[in-house]
Amino acid sequence: MKFWIFLSSLLMSGITVAGDYRTCSISHGQISQCGGKYTGAAVIKNNGAYRQCEITQGRVSGCDRKYSGSAVVPDKGIYRQCKITTGSVSFCSVRFNGTLPVYRR
Repeated sequence: MKFWIFLSSLLMSGITVAGDYRTCSISHGQISQCGGKYTGAAVIKNNGAYRQCEITQGRVSGCDRKYSGSAVVPDKGIYRQCKITTGSVSFCSVRFNGTLPVYRR
């Protein structure tokens, strides 16, 4: 089953922190290592809702309407498989194992 990836943009005190989306290995929900800049589709929080977006060379290049479906979401620092309904998390379950893009400063 194909899962879209949820990635959140990092904000601190209302100021956007510069960074890139990088391809990272996740083991039992924890980041183990990260590599190069990511290019492809991902689900990220954008304008207060989770949306399917395109990422090119680590940068967001465009987003669609509010997303519904499965996604990997960081939940209290642990990456889990979650169900997203019209841009909001419905529930999360097991810890994720695999490779996915993660926003890194």
